Amino acid sequence: MKVFIYFNEPLTVARDEIEDAIEVVLNDKGEVTGGGSGNLGSNIDVEVFDESLDEVKTFALIQSALRRFRIPKSTSIVIDGTRYQMAPSNA
Repeated sequence: MKVFIYFNEPLTVARDEIEDAIEVVLNDKGEVTGGGSGNLGSNIDVEVFDESLDEVKTFALIQSALRRFRIPKSTSIVIDGTRYQMAPSNA
């Protein structure tokens, strides 16, 4: 399953710290496969290869990793073509 996380505003933490947190929550169920940044924001690409995870479970895992950081309100997570909005954490 392909997952793309889009940050349309500047991050308050280094992207690699977020990538590491995602790797931890996914454990052996998936991995960060790429990412980038530019004038319009930044992104993280993830591949989930555990077939027991559906979109809802995958979103919950990714959300749990992102909740550790103050992420922009505009952050969105696209899972197999479906876009989910990620509200910022209160941390």
